[in-house]
Amino acid sequence: MKGIRFYEEYDSPRDKRYRQGDGNVFALSTDTPAFLGGQGEWCTEGLGALFHEPNSVVCSFVYAVERLRTHCRHISEQRAREIHPALFERLDTED
Repeated sequence: MKGIRFYEEYDSPRDKRYRQGDGNVFALSTDTPAFLGGQGEWCTEGLGALFHEPNSVVCSFVYAVERLRTHCRHISEQRAREIHPALFERLDTED
């Protein structure tokens, strides 16, 4: 998918180090610029898991860029489709 980057989500930086993902993916539009959030942190918008369970229901929300760095890892679209099919049910209907 053009214009979207995919990030595997982890519950903690430790889980990220050991690649123990929570079974969900965050989809970030490359067309949406980061913005300064209400608490002074840089944020971005995208689609991600509503719950901390594998292949969770998806919703749109704001994600802190720092958390993206510490709790997520950039992955391919193919890998994202394997991990979080529910995300692609939503993305494929928006095309």
